[in-house]
Amino acid sequence: MLKKATVTVIEDKVCSRRYSAFTIFGIPFFSKFYAGQMLCAAAPGRDTCQGDSGGPLIVDKVGQVGITSFGRGCTDPKYPGVYTRIAYHLSWIADTRATM
Repeated sequence: MLKKATVTVIEDKVCSRRYSAFTIFGIPFFSKFYAGQMLCAAAPGRDTCQGDSGGPLIVDKVGQVGITSFGRGCTDPKYPGVYTRIAYHLSWIADTRATM
């Protein structure tokens, strides 16, 4: 079932700091947040979850700005959802479309 949720984009430095602290068995899971290539968004009790990868992050009056990539669990307040930043890949998208 297709659902939607209103979330807020989170500052790159905040997202980077949160994910740099995430470890599995004491090993850093996510050593670097690529601010130009990624963005984070969340809201209390709202988040993407397993199975949502590839879905859109849409900003009102702008359009799609992100593609659901990953997160830690679902609605974990310490770890917002991470999205691929479409603007970073626009030239690649245009080049690829031109060859189709």
